[in-house]
Amino acid sequence: MLQARRALRALRAVVRLQAIFRGRLVRKQAAVTLRCMQALVRVQARVHARLILLN
Repeated sequence: MLQARRALRALRAVVRLQAIFRGRLVRKQAAVTLRCMQALVRVQARVHARLILLN
């Protein structure tokens, strides 16, 4: 019985570590996506401003 409890506790620790790691990866990916979107918005604003100047 004690061995089963230890195994369960170890399993929970591993699952918790996996969740933390996955959360970090998701946050990192979200940050990269946000930077790309910001870059696109900047390019669009530049093109829009240039179109306004030409007209």
